[in-house]
Amino acid sequence: MAAIRKVGMLGLGRMGAPMARHLVAKGYSVSGYDPHEPARR
Repeated sequence: MAAIRKVGMLGLGRMGAPMARHLVAKGYSVSGYDPHEPARR
């Protein structure tokens, strides 16, 4: 079985954004979305 290397993140606030950055640094392809408009900037 192949390892999963694509991840989707829902919520990029205080916890989600650092988690997404960590995953990118480890070589994952990360797509993110946050329903709160200022967090998407």
